[in-house]
Amino acid sequence: MANPGRSERNLENLLDMDNPVKNGVPLQPRNMIPGHGLEFKNLSYSVTKKLKKDGERIKKHVYLLNDISGQAMRGEIMAIMGPSGAGKSTFLDALAGRIAQGSLEGSVRIDGKQVTTSYMKRISSYVMQDDQLFPMLTVFESFLFAAEVRLPPSISKVEKKNRVHELLHQLGLQSAIHTYIGDEGRRGVSGGERRRVSIGIDIIHKPSLLFLDEPTSGLDSTSAYSVVEKVKDIARGGSIVLMTIHQPSFRIQMLLDRIAVLARVLRECVLPSLFDVIMENVGRSETNLESLLRMDNQVNNGVPLQPRNAIPGHGLEFKNLSYSVTKKQKKDGDTIDKEVYLLNDISGQAMRGEIMAIIGPSGAGKSTFLDALAGRIAQGSLEGSVRIDGKPVTTSYMKRTSSYVMQDDQLFPMLTVFESFMFAAEVRLPPSISRAEKKKRVHELLHQLGLQNVIHTYIGDEGSRGVSGGERRRVSIGIDIIHKPPLLFLDEPTSGLDSTSAYSVVEKVKDIARGGSIVLMTIHQPSFRIQMLLDRITVIARGRLIYMGSTVGLPAHMAGFGRPVPDGENSLEYLLDVIKEYDDSTVGLEPLVLYQRDGAKPDQVASYNDDDAEDYDNSLERRGSHTPVVWSGFNANPPLASQFYKDFSLWVYHGVKGTPRRPPSWTPVRTPAQTPGKTPISGATNLNSSQYPTPQVNHSRVRTISAHNSSSIDTCQPSFDEYAEFEVEEVLDEPNLGPKYANPWLREVAVLSWRSTLNVIRTPELFLSREIILTVMALIVSSLFKKLDQPTFKDINKLINFYVFTASLIFFSSNDSVPAFILERFIFIRETSHDAYRASSYAISSLIVYLPFFAVQGFTFAVITKFILNLQSDLFRFSTILVASLITTHGYVTLVSALVPNFITGYAIVLASTTLFFLTCGFFMKRSEIPVYWRWLNYVSTVKYPFEAMLTNEFKGTRCYNGLPQDLSMLGNLKTSALHNDTIRLLPKPCTLIGEDILYTMDITKESIWFDVGVLLAWGVLYRLLFYVVLRFFSENKRK
Repeated sequence: MANPGRSERNLENLLDMDNPVKNGVPLQPRNMIPGHGLEFKNLSYSVTKKLKKDGERIKKHVYLLNDISGQAMRGEIMAIMGPSGAGKSTFLDALAGRIAQGSLEGSVRIDGKQVTTSYMKRISSYVMQDDQLFPMLTVFESFLFAAEVRLPPSISKVEKKNRVHELLHQLGLQSAIHTYIGDEGRRGVSGGERRRVSIGIDIIHKPSLLFLDEPTSGLDSTSAYSVVEKVKDIARGGSIVLMTIHQPSFRIQMLLDRIAVLARVLRECVLPSLFDVIMENVGRSETNLESLLRMDNQVNNGVPLQPRNAIPGHGLEFKNLSYSVTKKQKKDGDTIDKEVYLLNDISGQAMRGEIMAIIGPSGAGKSTFLDALAGRIAQGSLEGSVRIDGKPVTTSYMKRTSSYVMQDDQLFPMLTVFESFMFAAEVRLPPSISRAEKKKRVHELLHQLGLQNVIHTYIGDEGSRGVSGGERRRVSIGIDIIHKPPLLFLDEPTSGLDSTSAYSVVEKVKDIARGGSIVLMTIHQPSFRIQMLLDRITVIARGRLIYMGSTVGLPAHMAGFGRPVPDGENSLEYLLDVIKEYDDSTVGLEPLVLYQRDGAKPDQVASYNDDDAEDYDNSLERRGSHTPVVWSGFNANPPLASQFYKDFSLWVYHGVKGTPRRPPSWTPVRTPAQTPGKTPISGATNLNSSQYPTPQVNHSRVRTISAHNSSSIDTCQPSFDEYAEFEVEEVLDEPNLGPKYANPWLREVAVLSWRSTLNVIRTPELFLSREIILTVMALIVSSLFKKLDQPTFKDINKLINFYVFTASLIFFSSNDSVPAFILERFIFIRETSHDAYRASSYAISSLIVYLPFFAVQGFTFAVITKFILNLQSDLFRFSTILVASLITTHGYVTLVSALVPNFITGYAIVLASTTLFFLTCGFFMKRSEIPVYWRWLNYVSTVKYPFEAMLTNEFKGTRCYNGLPQDLSMLGNLKTSALHNDTIRLLPKPCTLIGEDILYTMDITKESIWFDVGVLLAWGVLYRLLFYVVLRFFSENKRK
């Protein structure tokens, strides 16, 4: 273990191999002790998958686990590793007793004894991959609740609180102790902090057997190491620990005692033996390269190696970005409002053709920073500016030229991987590209992302098995990069991926960048190989800029700060450790921030804080020395940064307003006298600035920027004696981008309808649940009411009850639409956030797809009740009323689901409004009996119109009815219509009431059902229009 780089690479190479052996002998553990620890023998688990092949559905028997045997010892951590989709989570479930015993072959024993499911539950804890937490509890309350239910009453409340605080500190959650967990509708802790909370509440009682599914997913390297270190402490106490893990850093690897690598086969070994056996000569050249990159990185005249193409007025420039929110926190039992800056005065630049990685501890504000750059924060809430090629960008321009890959995978579970990609190609690529070309591009991208083996596998969700978590991540990335966007934002693209898959993804992103795109992404734990693909890194902590520059320049930066990177340490991980050290101290992050900003070392902080503006102004006096300075994407050579701090800012930025870190008296806007030409962002592949106009400047005042070459590395030595005013306020032009949407409206409707149809057909509950409910209820109601063909008052009473029940049943059966759109909403937001299709196309297509299903449902109910009850109603009109009612109620429920944050609120609103509509439909109270101030409810009631239409369809005419008056007491005072007397005189037998009298008594005066049907459909159109308005104007994924 002399060289950590080699060990890191050896483990990554193992994941790429099918069967790593030496001289044909597989690696084996050295301390297997039969009858001790957790033993598993011949574990096999298979499922039957439905796949599509050549357009046909076939069933295939697939083994997810195949004859796996091994052992996990007490006091050790066994890490289960392998490529995405290798079966790691399935293997962990099998060991934890989370697979039905009838489905699992083989045995699992503890200390030589067969274990039951109940025993496994009592002695173990299982930390799931997904965070399932109460959003309205604070972090402390979540931990304390876990302590109360997991720890015995013999432990006092004080001891429980002490253990909670100790665990919060170990997991780095002390700063979020009184912050709510939060969810999609409520701001709370960050994704990484949620992950640590999930882990903490399951390990607070120090279980003797601990299973963890991806415990480090979404964590930065320091937090990940801290978590695994805590888990190691639990193992040292005599527990058996098994966990799946994707990309363990070298430090984490040193904490692992045993690894089990899954692919097509399993190989188990004690970790230290791995590095001496596998790939003997692979690491040498890469180790030398890593050693080279870990040098102080100095060349002639002390100029560090740095990116050479940071050009003011080019690429994506951001200056003085600040963003604050008011958080409600609990302190001493009281809820207080506190303004918290999530971003605090961040400036910099991302160049075309490069990848900029945003890195920092969990909760540092990485996703918030990415949202700010992507225009996903409302402009009134965000201070500072974002420019492309020196010009301010509009939200519409950003949407048209960029793609944003979200951290959460929002996909249709019942589409296959190929169908998901094909849909993205259909809506993102213009119709000028043939379908064959689109399919070719899809297959190429599937291969590049390593998804060719799951091409016909469903995406899946919690209720249906599909692709693995890592494969879902790659699908999410692929569908957003299929059109090769010129500006690409990715939020944790490698989260949940093994190192090989993560490298493959970033390598694909690198290819996009090489094509002239600007790529920015947040990332938690980049491996050494991934770091070599990154052109710039931006390290932030608590919303403040700590470092901006290249990865190779980081060791020099840390050395200048006085904290040189120790030999054998990863410089990025070391910086995160230093950040945590300062953040936990009383000093805070100020030394790191000030050093990055102007080169002030820790011993300079106190004097600098006395007068921020004065020190800033004094830096101008030191310009004359012209000491060589590095241009590393706004990060100067640390010892000389103070000298050039203001000059550098003036060169790069075009204007500054007062922010939390900048006084309003900031120096006016100036840029260097000579600014290189700017390249348009759309389709940028040629970065030759000579093709574009250069701003007019006073060349008599120009001082050239000299270049310094050493070892074929370009660096620059700017001179700032003279400046020329250059203010750009022109908004970035958009005409050359072509149509706003890739496809015409009808094409979008067709593609969206195709996808929705597949989703409905493959999700039976979306159609069959309502069909079954209406069919079963039709049979039950028909058996209750029996025949209703007798012209008696009793049958009139039954008919009215039947029709009001039918109208209400149709409305209540539509409640299943509440979660349907809520589940799709985030997919819609992701897809339309960059103009993949129009909101109107989505609103219309969702209606078109459901129309045939509504027709079937309405006709089924009408036919059953019509012929069993022998109704007088016309069958066509009866079924038409039901279909119109289904269309309208579906529109209303969909509108509600678009307005509410979650389905619980949606159900509450739908049920409350349904009750009011039912109450005022004219059955309980006639319109004339409803108080004037509530009468408007009768007109907006969507139960009223189908109820009146069905009664009109049944009673319209002169059919005679007889009976006792008390049988119609529910109608109150009976009224006779204008046709009553004329009809009675013509009838040969006595007649008490005719059908028209019943309608007149109930205040129904329509001559035809079509008026009610028309009004009913008009409400449906209005609900659909309002649904479109909500989608179009109120469904933007922006922070307020």
